[in-house]
Amino acid sequence: MSDGVPPGSGHSAPPSPWGAAPGRWPVGGSAPTLPVDQAASGASPPRPAGLALGSLKETNSPRIQSLSLEIGASPTQRGVALEDSWKGEILDGFLFLGDRVTASDADRLETLRITHVLNATEDVSNFFEGAEAVPAGLRYHRCPVKDRSDAAAEMREHFPACVEFLDGCAAGGGRALVHCRAGVSRSATLVLGYLMHHKRWDLKTCLRHVDSRRFIQPNSGFIEFLRELEQTIHGSNSCTANDFGYQGGGVPPSVR
Repeated sequence: MSDGVPPGSGHSAPPSPWGAAPGRWPVGGSAPTLPVDQAASGASPPRPAGLALGSLKETNSPRIQSLSLEIGASPTQRGVALEDSWKGEILDGFLFLGDRVTASDADRLETLRITHVLNATEDVSNFFEGAEAVPAGLRYHRCPVKDRSDAAAEMREHFPACVEFLDGCAAGGGRALVHCRAGVSRSATLVLGYLMHHKRWDLKTCLRHVDSRRFIQPNSGFIEFLRELEQTIHGSNSCTANDFGYQGGGVPPSVR
């Protein structure tokens, strides 16, 4: 655990601020679109909405500059042992952040002793769902969102049900994998939001903690969703768009 992360005890879930019924978290207006750094011209294929990896060294964000030096380096430089670097273990023994590769690999799921899988895509398969699947007994929940900056409303709609799914896993002593296709934007947004709910940490603390375990970069619309969620839970905001690496003019004042 990185310095400055508040201590937590166990994984029992606190009462949900959204109530029992999904979708009762207050829905605000459409999330504004923040400027998105573009990959170098001619890059193929195009990357999803978010900060392009090719622009990491050019940004003035201390967080992104730091991460840009570590992406190609040994995972031990990020405080994660080399043999554990693929695990994406966010909360020890409970919450894991991953991608399609881990979600589709039975050996990895069995090694991590995963019992619950939260799939934050519309189209990636629930690979081991069904009575005949091996490993058997996995519980799945799908959060069908697109990785686009205008998909924040979809994330807002589905987030309460995701919290309920993960709270149920925690209450039963299970181990949850949250994944999307790359494990960088959609699933990372769910994990950051869930940490604010489960641990009652502010968004900046959640971001620093997850950064210490795995590289992430939620798209601009998801960042605004997370800031709205933080305002709902804590009554204030600890992060600006710059904390996530978004720079330049044209950023709406509400997210500066």
